[in-house]
Amino acid sequence: MTELEDKFGLLFDRLKVANTMDIVKKTVKPVSVRKELTDAVRRLS
Repeated sequence: MTELEDKFGLLFDRLKVANTMDIVKKTVKPVSVRKELTDAVRRLS
């Protein structure tokens, strides 16, 4: 698990996305997306 964390840490450092949560929260607004099920999927349940 440490190896994976190191890889992500390296990627975040290279992309300069560390410590950007505040600006993301101010800028990005979540959108609710509804997807209708097809009749074939409905029949499975």
